[in-house]
Amino acid sequence: MRIWAGLAGFVCLSLSATDAAQAERWSNRHDRLDSCCASDFTGIYAGISIGYAHAGSEVTNEIIAPPVYIFTRDDIGADDVIGSVSLGYDRQIGSAFVLGVFGDYSFGDLSSNLSLTAASNLDLEVSNMWAVGGRIGVLVTDAMMVYANAGYTEADLDFEGADFDLDGYFVGGGIEQALGRGFFMKLEYRYADYGSTRLFESSSLCCSETLNTDTDVHSFRVGINYKFGRRDEAATPLK
Repeated sequence: MRIWAGLAGFVCLSLSATDAAQAERWSNRHDRLDSCCASDFTGIYAGISIGYAHAGSEVTNEIIAPPVYIFTRDDIGADDVIGSVSLGYDRQIGSAFVLGVFGDYSFGDLSSNLSLTAASNLDLEVSNMWAVGGRIGVLVTDAMMVYANAGYTEADLDFEGADFDLDGYFVGGGIEQALGRGFFMKLEYRYADYGSTRLFESSSLCCSETLNTDTDVHSFRVGINYKFGRRDEAATPLK
């Protein structure tokens, strides 16, 4: 009986030691996760991103030749992959908010074709989009921020070989996650409205014709930012 009692006691002590060791490993794992991911969002950063954009143009053609009046409206769209580079500065306010300013440039051509008549085709292309603006973020964890942004934007519009400057505003938002060692990953949606642009105008004593386009762009981007001068720890292997 004493032998069985001794064995039972040994087993109980072994299980207790195993449980304690397992709890310590989980605690260390949690501490390492906190250490690698918690981050201060303050700093100057540069970033790159890739995404998908859709440019939509509402083209209106008005012809006045009394007693004839013709008005047509057509919607055209273009979709393509875009790339972006950015530079900005963020300032973390306390433990909950982030304020920032930034500028970015997007490269990629969004082109489309519109047939007004059987013998009339129009080629439009939106390219060279750039923007400056600000953002405000809320920290949902020590390492993750959700944010909204807004600002001013410009783009080039090529219409039948003629270049036009588009300008307007953008609004958007996204999520940014700290990865460690100064790197941050973001996922962002943006809407840009460039307003109305007159592409063509002709008039005479009897007649007149105008051609206008109203352009906007929707884009989704995923990117990496690097904040300079950071000493955040990188993620360590979990054992």
